[in-house]
Amino acid sequence: MRPTGSLLACLTLGLPTASADVIKVPDQYETIQAAVDVAVDGDVILVSPGVYTSAQEGHVVLVFEKTITIRSAKGPEATIIDGEDARRCIACIDCKDGTIEIDGFTLTNGNSTSFDYDSDGESSYWENDGGGVLLHNNDDVRIENCIITENHTESWGGGIFDYKNNHTAIIGCTIENNNGFVGAGVANYEGETFTIDSCLIRNNDAEYYGGIYSFYSPDSKVVNSTITHNTSLQSGGGIASDLITLENVIACENIPDQILGYWQNNGRVCLSNSCDDENQDGIPDVCQSDSSDGTLNVPLDFPNIQDAIDAASYGDTILVAPGTYSSTDSHVLNTGGKPLTIRATGSPQETILDGNAVMPVVVCTSGEGTTTVIQGFTIQNGLSNYGGGIRCVYSGPVFRDCVIRENIAEYAGGGIYFDNSNSTMTDCVVTLNKELGGGVGGGGIYCRGGSDVTLHSCLITDNEGYIGGGLSINRSSITATDSMFINNIATDDEYPDWSGGGGITGYEADLELNQCEISNNYTSGRGGGIDLAAQSSLTAMNCVISNNVSTDDGGGIHSIDSTMLLTSSTICGNAPDQIYGPWTDGGQNTVEYICPNDSGACCISTWVVCEISDEFDCLRFGGTWMGTGTTCEESACPSQCIGDANGDGNVGINDILLVIAQYGATCP
Repeated sequence: MRPTGSLLACLTLGLPTASADVIKVPDQYETIQAAVDVAVDGDVILVSPGVYTSAQEGHVVLVFEKTITIRSAKGPEATIIDGEDARRCIACIDCKDGTIEIDGFTLTNGNSTSFDYDSDGESSYWENDGGGVLLHNNDDVRIENCIITENHTESWGGGIFDYKNNHTAIIGCTIENNNGFVGAGVANYEGETFTIDSCLIRNNDAEYYGGIYSFYSPDSKVVNSTITHNTSLQSGGGIASDLITLENVIACENIPDQILGYWQNNGRVCLSNSCDDENQDGIPDVCQSDSSDGTLNVPLDFPNIQDAIDAASYGDTILVAPGTYSSTDSHVLNTGGKPLTIRATGSPQETILDGNAVMPVVVCTSGEGTTTVIQGFTIQNGLSNYGGGIRCVYSGPVFRDCVIRENIAEYAGGGIYFDNSNSTMTDCVVTLNKELGGGVGGGGIYCRGGSDVTLHSCLITDNEGYIGGGLSINRSSITATDSMFINNIATDDEYPDWSGGGGITGYEADLELNQCEISNNYTSGRGGGIDLAAQSSLTAMNCVISNNVSTDDGGGIHSIDSTMLLTSSTICGNAPDQIYGPWTDGGQNTVEYICPNDSGACCISTWVVCEISDEFDCLRFGGTWMGTGTTCEESACPSQCIGDANGDGNVGINDILLVIAQYGATCP
């Protein structure tokens, strides 16, 4: 189903304005540089998957005196700018009166060489810096969701060199395996405002200052990031600075030291010669403080949840009273790498974390492990490029008894985005979330980068995305038990037949399903229930895959170059067919064009929903079975309000009068 009402008003947030042109590469222009050359301020260059290089001297892409956005359509794994060890990947020079944004690329094999940008016959020293990326004399620069790897310079900034820019933000990037003379990962010099946020900076090697170098920048900070295994032959293996602010930062096993120079600790900073983490909680053991038995109450002790998190010690419990909690920050809740239990004292319907359609709601990007637990909340109205409701990157928190609903992502994971994360979700509902179709799908949940996620007793329903309406798995693993994927949609308005996996899609994915139901999902492409490709594997036991619809092949399951093992499962009522592609019969399977008429309405009071299910699944999820053949439209689900005899949602005199009037009656 498509969102209606107030949710539709949110769908345009984050999209280019009407005055901006979208220039497509290679559809309209064969190279990124050709598109940049014709672009004007405010334009968006949308780059399809591929490897992009150039024969020109000095760079693959040069943005000069323009404020534009260059964005990949499918993310950094699929969209690569390759310097071929002969030129840097990207240079942005003299871009004023606006923002220059680079989003979603792998930038690799860059090598800075002599180049004369201003045609004065000489190369200034800075023109030879920045093996991967050179940023100079710009007003506002954002490098987001990029992988910057294996770049080289004989000078400053093997991965990135930032020089005399007013505002630079590097967000959600992995910067690894670069080398240079000064600042192999990132070098910042004389910038006004310089921020590294939610980044992993590792395995960079320099003569001086391996991971991060930042000098003569009055407002320089690193937040929510990990700096590890960087090396310098001289000093400053991890971070070197004359003054830098650190908040929620782990710097460990950098050689010869973790940090050199002056820095300000804004809290949650871990500096360690060892990254050993025997208890697998995401925090190096040497940084652990004694576990506390403290309990913090919101709003009794702290007015909002983030303040309580910031004040909490490792091992604390934060109890949150019923209410709606929002934020004026960039998120509603960021756990900051702390092992904490954050638990609602009321039901999810009573305790709401609300992004107000302007920010992601829950952010876990600092190595959280299984000792970080979020329980009992509704997480709603989040908006982000990646993970509108929940964003987990290099982390593994536990979610219990949560409802993730009505969140939007521009590119991936409308409800939840997992990147290199190993989370467990139990008794959760993911519903009415949407991925807008600009990226890689996952209306409900998106998993990438080697994530290993477990779903237990979860309901994934009424979500919509480009591919994988309920769940999209990219080079990751999912284990789902006692869970339902129902009424999800995968479609794309511009290229509908490119879509797939109404319920679930997998690319190089490992999917294990046990006692799960995948029903009533739809795609305009292939695989109404499940779509598998690129050496994916599916193991399903005691599952029902029914009444899914695809416009292309594989109404129930569609599989190409993948393996399937089905055991004791029912695949029925799907259209146009039940299974497309080879599969292994583990025995006791039922594959039928028409399903037995054993479904009906199931009232699940915990989730405040009515779903069509069979009696077994309904009772298994604690629901009230309304009978075979019943529908949600005709079934009055039992009221959750004790004493509400007339079912009007209130307990009052009319209920008393009704009971008096029926007093002494014999009920069947």
